[in-house]
Amino acid sequence: MFPTEDLEALGIWLYDRGYAYQTAAGLYAWEDAWFARELPPPPASLLVGGAGTGREALVLAERGYRI
Repeated sequence: MFPTEDLEALGIWLYDRGYAYQTAAGLYAWEDAWFARELPPPPASLLVGGAGTGREALVLAERGYRI
């Protein structure tokens, strides 16, 4: 494992340079189908674990969920 100071320095370096993750916009087809089948209707509250860049959370918030 890396020392905390190294990870902190890396995070600062990336943000200072405007680093952005390259991700697909919106949901993948299988995610859209799964969410429609399994999630309660909005305005339900959802916890999105391991959200990464927030791709799924953004779409769900736009659909009326409380994230």
